[in-house]
Amino acid sequence: IRGDRDPVALMEFLDTADCGDFGPGLLANASEPDAFGYKDDVLVNNHWPRVGDPKISDLEHETWLLAMGDSAAGPGDSYNLRVVDAILDNPAHRNHADFCIPLIVPRCFVVDIWKPWLPQASKAGMAEGKEERMVGCNRWGDRQWEGRDICMVHVSDAGKAMLADVVPKQRLEIVSRRVAHLEGARGRVHVDTVAAVEYLALLLHGAGRYDDAVTPLQQAVDCRLAMNGKTHSHTLTAQRCLGRCLKDA
Repeated sequence: IRGDRDPVALMEFLDTADCGDFGPGLLANASEPDAFGYKDDVLVNNHWPRVGDPKISDLEHETWLLAMGDSAAGPGDSYNLRVVDAILDNPAHRNHADFCIPLIVPRCFVVDIWKPWLPQASKAGMAEGKEERMVGCNRWGDRQWEGRDICMVHVSDAGKAMLADVVPKQRLEIVSRRVAHLEGARGRVHVDTVAAVEYLALLLHGAGRYDDAVTPLQQAVDCRLAMNGKTHSHTLTAQRCLGRCLKDA
């Protein structure tokens, strides 16, 4: 995930409705890689299955082997040794512990399975009188072994509110820096500079900052007149945008 690409796309990804064993979002670990010891330990920790997945018919799959063991006892229990072997032999998990990707995430985005669960899951648990079982469990209620390191990076309501405020400001800052760079590197009357100025004005207008949008739009109109002439479609579009902005201001 490239955090410098598109914060909105990242937010949509982390809020996806496609749920894993612990709900929507990105499964992550809180511990440093060396805390696990070996790659096999990472694979077992991250791919420990639900108990008896009805969508899987293979009785030698780890999900059904765990149904004959004890999920809460963990991989060290003798009844779960075949589960561990099946996880490590499963080609779907191959190479999943070859790299560690560090994440710097606001705390409001992180759901620890050993703390009260996701809001939607907690509400469902409360309705069924099962709020307590959601702590330390997957979304089917299977108890996990004590110390299993699972965190879900998920955009909570608090996270959405924060991003809704931060993302527009971040974009404005980036585009403003780009305009300043282009004006110095290529000049004010250059197609790339003018396009950046128009985009900056669009962002300001979208944020309701109509008075602030007037100056870059006037600059865009002046540059379009110098570059393309007064009858060019780009010039006419810039003039219409300026007119709308002056009306809204």
